[in-house]
Amino acid sequence: MGLPKIYDLQIFDGNVWVPVAPSSVPIPGGPAGATGATGAVGPTGIIGDTGATGSTGATGPVGSTGATGAIGATGPGVGNTGATGPVGATGATGATGATGATGATGATGAVGTTGTTGAIGSTGPMGATGTTGTTGSLGPTGAIGATGPIGNTGTTGTTGTIGPTGDTGPIGATGATGAKGSTGTTGSTGATGATGPTGAGVAGTTGTTGATGPAGVGATGATGATGPAGATGATGPAGATGPVNSALYIASVITASVETPSNGFMQMNNTSTIFICTNDGYIKDLYVYAVSPPGAGENVEFTVYKNNSSTTLTATLVDANHSISDLAHTVTIVAGDYFGIYAVKSGGSTCAHATASFSYLVY
Repeated sequence: MGLPKIYDLQIFDGNVWVPVAPSSVPIPGGPAGATGATGAVGPTGIIGDTGATGSTGATGPVGSTGATGAIGATGPGVGNTGATGPVGATGATGATGATGATGATGATGAVGTTGTTGAIGSTGPMGATGTTGTTGSLGPTGAIGATGPIGNTGTTGTTGTIGPTGDTGPIGATGATGAKGSTGTTGSTGATGATGPTGAGVAGTTGTTGATGPAGVGATGATGATGPAGATGATGPAGATGPVNSALYIASVITASVETPSNGFMQMNNTSTIFICTNDGYIKDLYVYAVSPPGAGENVEFTVYKNNSSTTLTATLVDANHSISDLAHTVTIVAGDYFGIYAVKSGGSTCAHATASFSYLVY
């Protein structure tokens, strides 16, 4: 019969203890009798001295986690902070050591005489030209110069012909004559004065004529109703046009140029092929000049276009002529209109270096 082993978990003071190794303590005597009743817990003995720490046994299997115990009541709050102890006295500062004496400055040596200047050596050969550096960034734009004086006012253009007078409208019918007011009643005749007595024998003098009674004044009849107004008379002829006030206009000259005219728009003022109007007004007086004429039997037609449509302002340079103009036509414009000069040449034209200009006048 073998010896029993102690493997069971042990419970002590409410805690579960796990044996770190099986017990090999034999139970003396015969078979174990029934377990007796647990005796009363004796008084806690005096804690003995701590024994030497034994070697760490092998880790036993982890027991199942026990149920979480109830959270105990919160203990009393944090106790009062104790009084701050007094600051210790600052130790005395040590004395500063004495500064050592400064040594005497040595005497300055005498300046030596200046040596003679050596002769200038001959100029060495010119080195190779370095590569050109990259162009620097464009500098800020300079301030705008003062405005130049205002040019003289151009001569006033000829006054346009007066348009024909419109037909006179028909004369309206004469209104009916108003009714004549009724005549007032005649006043009553005044009483005749008494005749003077006849003298005895000799005719007595004629008695004085009695005073004339006052003339009766009849009430004025009511005024008749006013007849309808007669038709308006014919309009008189228009008066002559007054002189043009040149101060009402601002004139400028628009110039276009082309190296060799070849069916296209000319460059305006050396920038673009169109010019946009900023005010109402009109353009007129087209002039054209070419350094080289078209040649015999050839021509170049210059036409002002407004809003991409041709106008009546046009001039054709022909044969050996260097210049041509159109001073007879005027084109009205409003702000926002744009215009340019379109050149069309004949097949064999040798015209070159052509310039065209016209006047731009605004109100």
